[in-house]
Amino acid sequence: MGRKDYWVLVLAVIFCLLVWNIPRQSLANSASRPTWEYKALMGSTLASYDNERLNELGAEGWELIATTENSSARHYFFKRMK
Repeated sequence: MGRKDYWVLVLAVIFCLLVWNIPRQSLANSASRPTWEYKALMGSTLASYDNERLNELGAEGWELIATTENSSARHYFFKRMK
């Protein structure tokens, strides 16, 4: 085996190891992503959920992320890290 063949073989092995390791790295990154849990509440007005109740939800780690409203009710959407 010539010197050139040796270096081609070494580079091919390094390339294979790098390609083989890429999926493992992406799996490790996905495992470190936060996972969320969600809660949806419905009320006829904002007064349905007074400050005390909203503060309780905040103390439990819930964060208000969105509200929607239709003709009959308002929906409150919360999330928190699992």
